Amino acid sequence: MNAGGQIDKERRRYPRLNLNIQVEYSVIRGDEAAKTQSKNISAGGICLILYEDIQPDSILELKFYLPRDADPIKAIGRVVWRSEIVVADDKRTRFDAGIEFLEISDTDRTKITQHVFSLLQQGRE
Repeated sequence: MNAGGQIDKERRRYPRLNLNIQVEYSVIRGDEAAKTQSKNISAGGICLILYEDIQPDSILELKFYLPRDADPIKAIGRVVWRSEIVVADDKRTRFDAGIEFLEISDTDRTKITQHVFSLLQQGRE
């Protein structure tokens, strides 16, 4: 709540959908691409599960497929946050990282928006 007693609006610009899809990524520095899973997605960005400590402000090339779509989504994103996650039965260090899309085609952003809204609508029915 703010000082006037009104409830503050959600800070996110885009609705976010929990979505587990495979994402191919590479840090823009010439590395080979690696693969990982997403946790959630919106038209503004994606949360990834990483097994390497990629620092905030790192720039990533991303490529992934939405369910039932034959054409890949390609984007350039910036790591805006990351947090270390301890998983009891996994010996590897894991990080969740929030990626903001910096460069993405209008067509791809629209595909994400439509996918998110269609699944959110299904969840309300």
